[in-house]
Amino acid sequence: MAIWAPGHALVAIPVGLIVVITVVDLLAPSPIHLGPLLVVAPAIAPSFAGPRTTGLIGAPAVAAQILIAAPRGGFDVNHQWRRRVRPGFP
Repeated sequence: MAIWAPGHALVAIPVGLIVVITVVDLLAPSPIHLGPLLVVAPAIAPSFAGPRTTGLIGAPAVAAQILIAAPRGGFDVNHQWRRRVRPGFP
C-alpha cells in the first residue's frame, strides 16, 4: 500500500487556492473583496476527495475568510449589500 496516493497531490490545488486568494485579498485595496472566492476550494474538493478531506479543506477556507474580514472591520452584511447595490455609497 502506497503512503502517498496520486489523489493526495490534488489536495494541494485547493490549499494553494486558499493561500493565493487570502494573500491577494489582504494586499488588494479596501474596496476589493476576494473573500467570496474562497468557496472555490471546498467546492472542487469533492471531485477528488472524500467528505473528511473536503471538511478539512473547508475549515482553512473559513479561517481565511475570518482573517480577511478582521482588518476590514469584521462581517457586516448590510455594508456589503450597500456596496453591491449602490457602489458609490460609503
